[in-house]
Amino acid sequence: MEALNAIQQGAASKPIFSKDSAVTFVVLGASGDLAKKKIFPALCNLFEKKILPPACKIIGYARSSMTVSQLAGKSNPFMKQKNTSVLDDFWKRVSYVAGTYDSPDGFIKLNKAIRDIEKNATGEKRFRLFYLALPPAVFIPVCTQLKENCWIESR
Repeated sequence: MEALNAIQQGAASKPIFSKDSAVTFVVLGASGDLAKKKIFPALCNLFEKKILPPACKIIGYARSSMTVSQLAGKSNPFMKQKNTSVLDDFWKRVSYVAGTYDSPDGFIKLNKAIRDIEKNATGEKRFRLFYLALPPAVFIPVCTQLKENCWIESR
């Protein structure tokens, strides 16, 4: 809510995240064309320019069973950044969870992956951002599963 309030009040230039905030960016539909051609390249660009918070981690979620290495192999041809050192550092921030879009099992695994990231963060604040790189037909079941299984719990 703090991030939303800051945006609504026009405070976008004021930092929302502290250096040690646990920021998890989840790309749903991570194995698809939108993610590989646009979303991961944009995130890598933000990473390279040091715009992403230092503790930001990225989780790809999709139905396809794959590794981060396979995801990188699909996405790297679309990256503007060609420096392999930067790309390697970027992909070290990324993990991947496979699961369906209409049942809780995959989203329970996703929530566990997010909580593992959050418990290793040193800051008190936690932020979860979900990007739906998905067809609109699955928005409702996905958002329902996110609300039921991945919403941030109050402390």
